[in-house]
Amino acid sequence: MRKIYMICILLLFITGGCTSKPDKPFSEMEFNPGNGEVTSISLTDAIEKKENKETYILMFSQTYCSYCLDFFMETDSYTKEIGLSIYDVILDDETESQENTLSIIKDNFSSFSSTPSLYYIAEGKVQESLLSSDTEVNLDSYKRWLKKLQIIE
Repeated sequence: MRKIYMICILLLFITGGCTSKPDKPFSEMEFNPGNGEVTSISLTDAIEKKENKETYILMFSQTYCSYCLDFFMETDSYTKEIGLSIYDVILDDETESQENTLSIIKDNFSSFSSTPSLYYIAEGKVQESLLSSDTEVNLDSYKRWLKKLQIIE
C-alpha cells in the first residue's frame, strides 16, 4: 500500500510539473467586456510601461503588413468582446531610424523578428509571447495563447 501511495505522489509531481504557467496570471488585470480595444502607443511609451513594471499586452505591427491586417480583421471583434486592451507599437510610425528602432526592440524584446508579434509583460518582464516567426498569428493561435495565459477558458 505504501508503494502505491508513493507512486501516486510521484505521478502528481511529474504531471503537475509539466505544465507551464506565466509567473503572474493575466487575470490580475482589469477587463471591460464589450469594450476591449487596441491602442496605438509609441515604442518609448511601451518601454516606459515595462520599466514602470506594469502588466499589459504589447503588440508590434506595421501599417501595410498583410499579416497584421489579417490578424486585426480576425481578432478585433473578439478582443472587444472579451474586454481586453492591447497596446500596439506601429513600427512605421516610429520617428527613429529603422536600425535604432530595431536595436531598441531587440534590447527589450530579444525574441522579436517579424510582425505581428504579441508579448505578455508582467511587472516589467516578458512572460510569454505569440510570435509570427514561430506560428501563424491568427484568431485560433490568439485564443490558444490567451488560454495559456489563463485569460479565457
